[in-house]
Amino acid sequence: MAGVIPSEQARPEFKTGQMDAKGPWGWDYFNPIEMRELLQKIFDSQKLSWQDLRNQGSHLIDRKDLCSEAQKRLIQLQKDDLDQLFSLRLTGKKRIWGIKEGNILWMLWWDPNHEVCPSIKKHT
Repeated sequence: MAGVIPSEQARPEFKTGQMDAKGPWGWDYFNPIEMRELLQKIFDSQKLSWQDLRNQGSHLIDRKDLCSEAQKRLIQLQKDDLDQLFSLRLTGKKRIWGIKEGNILWMLWWDPNHEVCPSIKKHT
């Protein structure tokens, strides 16, 4: 089926047309050594549903919950009209941040150190 499927059972499609190259989490700073890991995660994620990805720790994050630098970068990119970004969890720290539109994830940022929205550790 072509087009956007808004169902949580749909499989994600990854697109690169909105990647931020120069910002703090820009793809120009991506370590090529990690390319295999990144591509494998994308390939694996495309076989899952959005619900499966959520069950594995990926989720939408409200813009207001992003770090101040990320919020400022969205303004610079003229994307401050977005209410949420999607955090695709690769590992404990590594994330791909993107814009979720139906079943499409427009890849935006590469966040290898979990900086865009640092988690608050419980019991610390």
